[in-house]
Amino acid sequence: MKFIFWIVLLVVAVVFIAFSVTNRSVVTVDLWPSPYSIDMPLFGVALVALFIGFIWGGIIAWVYGGKTRERVRNMYRRAESDKRDLAILRQKVAKLEGADKKSADTVAAIAPPSKDAA
Repeated sequence: MKFIFWIVLLVVAVVFIAFSVTNRSVVTVDLWPSPYSIDMPLFGVALVALFIGFIWGGIIAWVYGGKTRERVRNMYRRAESDKRDLAILRQKVAKLEGADKKSADTVAAIAPPSKDAA
């Protein structure tokens, strides 16, 4: 997939470079509704339009990705909470196993040997 992306990007770059080389004439861009106008090369107008489209697309993608980013943050918080809970439970299990072993040793020391053991 990356390979296809780079091929397409190369084709677009070659087309844009060819457009820039062949369209160097100056055009007047009116900034309606303001009374200002700018004289700039035609390829500059295309480059500015491409840049504005890139920025606008990035803003739209960022806005629509907000729900996904929020979901990821919540899942990360839940995973961290689960890790803390797991560590606490492991400590409790280890403590209970130690207490169980201690009580088993105490019972073995107090209880008389059974007849089956002999």
